[in-house]
Amino acid sequence: MGSVVAGAGVNPADQRWGFWPLLPLYPYGRRRTLFSELIPGQLWSLEQLQGVYYVAVPVRLTVAKVPGGLMLVNPLPPTGEVRQAIAGLEQQHGPVRTIVLPTASGLEHKLPLGPLARAFPDADIWVSPGQWSFPEQSPDTLQRVAKSASNDIQDIIRHNVQGLLGMLPGEHFEVKVTANRDNLANMLASAMMTGYFLRQMEQRKELEETLFADEQMAIEPEDELKL
Repeated sequence: MGSVVAGAGVNPADQRWGFWPLLPLYPYGRRRTLFSELIPGQLWSLEQLQGVYYVAVPVRLTVAKVPGGLMLVNPLPPTGEVRQAIAGLEQQHGPVRTIVLPTASGLEHKLPLGPLARAFPDADIWVSPGQWSFPEQSPDTLQRVAKSASNDIQDIIRHNVQGLLGMLPGEHFEVKVTANRDNLANMLASAMMTGYFLRQMEQRKELEETLFADEQMAIEPEDELKL
């Protein structure tokens, strides 16, 4: 398996991602890309870091060779670096035929779908069912998204929104809040982002608890001496 890490000799403009404010995660507007060949001549990956607070994880776009060209699975920001890597594969294996978005909740893949599709306008777009949009959305979809969050996260978001609007209880005070469409949309977007970050940390915590709780994966003192 071969890997190429972007860095030396790379134009910083080729790592720029102008839409980063829509999902303000580290490293923000500059996305360095790691290009790897997973299966020679058949499968490749392009990875970029994504971080929140003190946690940074790689996010992957997979490129697969299919009849007549290439398939891109899980969109990433199509920086100049990403487009150059895919262009090199196109020269050897044919054009991008299909772009696949297999998730309805992963913002890190949903947001780059449009720019990536525009970078490869002849490709077909496949998306999983249950997609949602913002700010316009059906009540049924919003309810389904809300139910997917744990009670703890719902409580945090509820207190967050109450803090923004005011904490006076409505049953004792006639509280009225006036806002225009843009300000309300910004507040809801902020709440959505907070929930997204919290869910990521919750999933990481669940994974760590699962791994550390597995006695078979624990390293005993005598095993450490053998390593």
